[in-house]
Amino acid sequence: MKSYLLLLLCLSLLSCKNKTDDSIEKLKLSEVEIKKNIFDFGSINIGDTVNHSFIITNISERKFIIDTVGTSCGCTMTSFTKDSVERYHSAKINVTFIAEKNSSGKISKSIVVSDNSSKGFHTFYLKGKVK
Repeated sequence: MKSYLLLLLCLSLLSCKNKTDDSIEKLKLSEVEIKKNIFDFGSINIGDTVNHSFIITNISERKFIIDTVGTSCGCTMTSFTKDSVERYHSAKINVTFIAEKNSSGKISKSIVVSDNSSKGFHTFYLKGKVK
């Protein structure tokens, strides 16, 4: 009976290990390099669309993982690299801004990226003018 309980305990511990490996990987902090976090699109007209990609390069041994990406308004949409990024490879944050009728004048939109870097998040900016 004791050996049966011991076997059951060992099996349950081994199955828990497999489930937590992904969680542990997310907890490991990576180091990244960002060459440019501001994109000035210059001057555009109402109705125009601006597309830009921000690049985050993993410079550490640990995998870089993006959790979420948020924007400061509904006129800015994003897509991003969802797979973990190995050392010396890059993740991409693709941003699309649509200049709507109520967005004339100077524009400054922020994009916040939550990730497993030592900082925990990074902020990117789109700037320009809508005529």
